[in-house]
Amino acid sequence: MGLLDRKKGSAKADAMTDIIGEPRKYMKIELCERDPADNKFRFEFKGCNCGRKVKTGVFSSKPILSYDQPITVVGDETGRALVQCATILGSIIDPGHKVVEYRRRLLKKLQPSWKFTDPLAKPMGWEDKCVSGTYWEHLIDFRVHNTSVNYIMESVSCGSRLENESTSKILCKLEVNCGCKIIGSFPLVFQALTAVEGSSLGKKSVKYDKDGRIIWQDGLGLVQVGDVGKIFHLVAYGGDISAYKSYASRCRRTDLHKRIIAKPVWPKSRVMVGEEFTHGIGNFMRNYGYVNTGGSGNLLICRNQPLDKYKVIGVCMDQKMEVKKGSTKEKYVTIQ
Repeated sequence: MGLLDRKKGSAKADAMTDIIGEPRKYMKIELCERDPADNKFRFEFKGCNCGRKVKTGVFSSKPILSYDQPITVVGDETGRALVQCATILGSIIDPGHKVVEYRRRLLKKLQPSWKFTDPLAKPMGWEDKCVSGTYWEHLIDFRVHNTSVNYIMESVSCGSRLENESTSKILCKLEVNCGCKIIGSFPLVFQALTAVEGSSLGKKSVKYDKDGRIIWQDGLGLVQVGDVGKIFHLVAYGGDISAYKSYASRCRRTDLHKRIIAKPVWPKSRVMVGEEFTHGIGNFMRNYGYVNTGGSGNLLICRNQPLDKYKVIGVCMDQKMEVKKGSTKEKYVTIQ
């Protein structure tokens, strides 16, 4: 997968280069230090249409509510609340795919546990059964941009490797270019990034073998606990980054008694990069590529000039990135 040259401080890796399109930012995640006394599992979502009005008839409309005050979720209601949170995250982070399947993946990766008194509050297959018979079961015409929730779940802990003593001190603030905002516990938000359709992000960790060969780390290793206060951006090389705004408008303007039939072209070839990342008109010579790690989250690489060495600058959320025909394949590139 990669060969390390310790003397030169570089590595050679099998990579695909010449990614099609230019990277455009559409979502950001800020890591915030939380109050030391606050160790509760939190999830707050405010759709960008909250506080506005949604059409209910030819000449009628009604306000879209916003829940600014947190609701404490008791033990037996926790499963239902977690399914709702996962549904919202899937509709925001991975739109265009089947949200029910997304939330199953996310909740299985998250491995939440909580205290409950009724055994039926967490049955086998609780990821589906906790919302059975409710609107949240099949999600017909789910208008996430019109939605608002604000939950505190006191007894929740997670078996995910993303939850530990250090990450428990971090809250994530996620904001989409349409105005939707999420505030959530670190394990929930970053595990949500690993649950996108077809992604291998978050499956392995980094190490060097005895011969100095690199076993690449999944991209979540690019986010360190010391990064509190920093911002990470999600960028897309393909699709339409304005799709969130246009779909939010349809959620508001389409009569509640009618289904939204539009199918936006959502962002694709998605990558997470650091806050220092920029791409402008002066970067027309820049070449982007990715290193296929064989199932542990592909790494985004970049060089500014044809003779420059590549550098790792981010991690791919999508396993497959569109590249130009004739792109380097199964050839080694030098990474500084």
